[in-house]
Amino acid sequence: RTPVTLSSNHAFQACAFNRSATSPASGRALCEKPSQAASYLTPNRRFHRANRLAACQRRALVNSFNRSMGHLKLHIPGPIEVSDKTFEAFRTPMIGHRSQDFKDLYTAVMPNLQALLYTERLVYLGTSSAWGIMEGAIRNLVTKRVLTCMKGAFSDKWLDVAKRCGKEAEALQVEWGSPILPEQIDERLATGEFDAITLVHNETSTGVMSPLAEIAQLKAKYPDVMFIVDSVSSLSGVKIEFDRLGIDLLLAGT
Repeated sequence: RTPVTLSSNHAFQACAFNRSATSPASGRALCEKPSQAASYLTPNRRFHRANRLAACQRRALVNSFNRSMGHLKLHIPGPIEVSDKTFEAFRTPMIGHRSQDFKDLYTAVMPNLQALLYTERLVYLGTSSAWGIMEGAIRNLVTKRVLTCMKGAFSDKWLDVAKRCGKEAEALQVEWGSPILPEQIDERLATGEFDAITLVHNETSTGVMSPLAEIAQLKAKYPDVMFIVDSVSSLSGVKIEFDRLGIDLLLAGT
């Protein structure tokens, strides 16, 4: 398809045409051409008007790009295609994050998450990407040394995250395409050098899943070691019984 380029003047016109909006107080169009900016405005009001005009340009450019490209299907690990039901939910009006409406929504979502994770514990929801939760896990649960189980592109990043957080970290590296086995972890934990391990349940880059249930059995042998499990590409697709497994932290992102 031929890309569409809009000049600044066209962008303002397109935005004004699409929105057809006016200011309730003055009746003036919210999206005006630069030449229409009144000279009597104070510097502060000129600044805010310039910001509004720039926002109009951006919206017009994005809308034009979307129209020219159509619906793009992403064949990547994420983000992914969503159902019509989910898409419609995204289109509902925003609510205040400190409002009672949000509290009610959070309360309604929690039982479903607990059922999905097979847990009676409170599920923590964060607004960061999964990497933000990973960093939080490392900073809060590692005090001595962490063993990072590495078997692909995403699990390998755990070592970098740990070191960037200022933690001592050691890699348990296996060949890409191979799973992490319980006996490999057992051998390292037996040294007593670690107080935490990180494990990617399903390695997104290779599609290889490690035997989480068997690995979790090591928790009884090493109760003081924090078991941190990354289930970004397995949660909801694979049954993970959090409470029964006895692991310390299970994270995912969407």
